[in-house]
Amino acid sequence: PRQYIDIVALSILSQMNKRYEDVLKNSIELLKECKIKTENNLPLCYEVFNVKNKKFEKIKEINTLTYLIVVYNKRFAGLNIEEDLKFLKEIFKRDGGLYSKYDLVGNPTSKIKSTAIYAYLKIIFLKEKDDEFIKKIDQEIKVLLSDKRLPVSEGEGKLYSFDLLTLLLSDLEEKNEKSD
Repeated sequence: PRQYIDIVALSILSQMNKRYEDVLKNSIELLKECKIKTENNLPLCYEVFNVKNKKFEKIKEINTLTYLIVVYNKRFAGLNIEEDLKFLKEIFKRDGGLYSKYDLVGNPTSKIKSTAIYAYLKIIFLKEKDDEFIKKIDQEIKVLLSDKRLPVSEGEGKLYSFDLLTLLLSDLEEKNEKSD
């Protein structure tokens, strides 16, 4: 089964139990090293690190949600995400939003959009205090939520609890940001 790096949780665990300090350090190193070398130098990341082989597994396309989770964790690890932020804004503007999958040159390979993608995008840009871009993200979320068939998925026709929970998390993050 896949396991995702969660820098916030690992930071808390490492404060409570010294055994997690190495796990935290190793996780940050993976985040530093996960960038894929692409011909047009996009800030894309490998999704899976094979612990047994000590190598990242090659991929043919990027899962946008996974990429956003990596960017989110890079930010909390104190790593520079400026390149990622610029790329996300450019793709959003070019494509009129974000799709669930992209090839390694930055072209969409899917027409599926989900609120989970926009919720993570919003959480990232809330931390950057980019109110102008957050308004654009909110517009896309409204479009997805206005679909009379299913409120969280465009192009797929499925309802996922993760989409709804992530959307609620982004709302909570927005309230926390406004109260700070």
